[in-house]
Amino acid sequence: MTVVGGDVDGTSVQVRSGAGVAPAPRRARRVRRAGVVLALLAGAGALSACSGQPGTAAIVEGRTITPGEVQQVLDELGPYLQSASTSAVLTILVQEPAVSAVAAEHGVAVSDEDAADALTQVAAADGLKGSDFSAASLTVAKFSVEYGKLTALEDADAINAELVERVAALDVEVNPRFGTLGDGNFVSDPSVRPWIFQSGDATGSDATGTDGSSGSTPTPSATESPVEK
Repeated sequence: MTVVGGDVDGTSVQVRSGAGVAPAPRRARRVRRAGVVLALLAGAGALSACSGQPGTAAIVEGRTITPGEVQQVLDELGPYLQSASTSAVLTILVQEPAVSAVAAEHGVAVSDEDAADALTQVAAADGLKGSDFSAASLTVAKFSVEYGKLTALEDADAINAELVERVAALDVEVNPRFGTLGDGNFVSDPSVRPWIFQSGDATGSDATGTDGSSGSTPTPSATESPVEK
């Protein structure tokens, strides 16, 4: 389920629209748990701590990820998404700081320009014209490029284990309206469909949803975003 892919410095990279970081390629004596993904660490109390703050999808190490940022990714990268969801995008935005830090330590960090180039390549491959991408979309692309480079390193097994530990060490709070932390400690779809509010929506500040929140702009479904397999 590819979100974006491209080629940067000779490295072919992809982001998947599932539950975040995918495992490195299988080899002998690989990480024992098949299908392991980078985890998010959030205690039971973190959900309630974040849920009462308007305009917050998640908080990572004190930095707020807004509903608008999540929506920007869905809007801008929609043509390249497959089976994407709010929770999948949020997982990537939450995990990216740890991936970026590990990439820098291993000498494979990429710039915003590299990330924009990767997105432009994807657009060109689909016959679409590239555009100016938001910081949130560039974050998703950086996640893609950096993780692809990390998994291509000779010691990818050890790096994958390091990534899991580093993400687990993050101080993360997730608004339960935007995702649910499962047993694997990654963001999955919430039990109640999330609603993302658009600034300037005439009804967004006054209307009340069934979950007691205001606003009524739904997240686009995955089927609205065709993609090449």
